[in-house]
Amino acid sequence: MNYCISNPENPENPENPENHENLETDLREENELLRKEVENANAMKNKIRQDTLLEQYNKDDQCVYYGIINNKSNDNEPLVKFGNSKDLRTRVATHQKTYDGFYLVNAFRVDNKFQIETEMKKHPLFQMYQRTIEINGKNYIELLAVDKLSFDELNKIIRTIIHTMSMIKREKYNKLLLERNETKEKVSAPFITPLIPVAYSCRINNENLVATFDCSSCDYRAHTKRNYSNHLALNNHKKNVEAKQSSYSCECCNYVTNQKSHYLDHIASKAHEYKKNVAEKGIKSNQCICCLREFNSKTSLWRHKNHCKPEDHPVNIAINESKNNKTTATDHDIDVLIKKDDELLKLIVIQNQQMVTLVNTLVTRGLFNNNLTNPPTPKS
Repeated sequence: MNYCISNPENPENPENPENHENLETDLREENELLRKEVENANAMKNKIRQDTLLEQYNKDDQCVYYGIINNKSNDNEPLVKFGNSKDLRTRVATHQKTYDGFYLVNAFRVDNKFQIETEMKKHPLFQMYQRTIEINGKNYIELLAVDKLSFDELNKIIRTIIHTMSMIKREKYNKLLLERNETKEKVSAPFITPLIPVAYSCRINNENLVATFDCSSCDYRAHTKRNYSNHLALNNHKKNVEAKQSSYSCECCNYVTNQKSHYLDHIASKAHEYKKNVAEKGIKSNQCICCLREFNSKTSLWRHKNHCKPEDHPVNIAINESKNNKTTATDHDIDVLIKKDDELLKLIVIQNQQMVTLVNTLVTRGLFNNNLTNPPTPKS
């Protein structure tokens, strides 16, 4: 039997300690190379995914997003940065300067980015895994620990929040649309003007639904109740209210004035007299009140009035004389007239009785019938 005795000092002996150190060094170098290759491959994959997402968003598109960073939490947990943006490309460039190795993972286009982000922060999982880190003396709180939360779960949560908010928004929109239609119906209803002048009225514009406060005395409009109250305290407003309460109006001519002298002048004017006659006699506006002739224009009627006189029309003369000779009779005058009528009636009755007695007497004597049946013959 042959025995081989190894010499530990032989450099080719695998049990030589120097050979062990060399093998460990080579393995570490290979592992480092593999790690760098994996990191480069992951970085390339993340870069391609990020560029693909950025190509889908314009500058003014609202969105919520999240991305991975190399920063760790205080418990050495991997973190994800989330937020909202209206310029996603600029926001990604800013995060790459703030965080280590930031890459955009996913983004979601929305119409109300602030509300969506607020609802994300209220979600139980977000509250459970939300972390805070300090970078250059500044705290950053919009971070999630994703050690126990996968990207698929994170996408599902965000999509559910967006869908829920869109449904709530649609319900609110339908409710607001219904209220707007009801408001339109109320505004379009006929407005009844009160008999007593009101101090103000609150109306609503159909186009943009803005309330206004209108002062009927001053032709003033305010969009806030405070400005309207300040207007009511002005002396000009109080004067206008007093003037409206003490105004004189002519319903026949639709004339209104605050001075009694002007009102009396209007009553004595020819224009008022003409409109009054037209209203009383039922005469048309294009008709002459004297001869009742109609004209096609006011100019022709004016020329006709210059030479048309009331005296040429007897009917109108009688009407004018009856109006000019109007007298007011007292109760005593009426009693006197009634007594005179009674006396005249009694006298007529007595005379009739006397005539009947005379006729009967003549009939009895035969004079009345003979004269009727045998009239006297004329003398030749």
